[in-house]
Amino acid sequence: MVILEREFYRSARGPSPADIDIWSLVFEPNAARLLVRHEWRATRHTGVDEFEVAEFLAQEGAARDALLDLLFGQIAVGAETRPDDELAGELSC
Repeated sequence: MVILEREFYRSARGPSPADIDIWSLVFEPNAARLLVRHEWRATRHTGVDEFEVAEFLAQEGAARDALLDLLFGQIAVGAETRPDDELAGELSC
């Protein structure tokens, strides 16, 4: 089974430079399933969690924002503007 995976965010996890969090968008073609995989590596433990995309997008944080940016370009945060505001205006007409 071929699984398509694209990393979209990586961050430091702990005191060691090797301690990291990695978030990837994963598509399992045989199951027709799209999900977010969170993998962490630390000196004392490693692990993997998988989330349905809707569940992941309901959470707040830099990883969620990175996925939204990957999928849709820059997003509006608070009063900030997005580069595709003109397109959004056209779509609402």
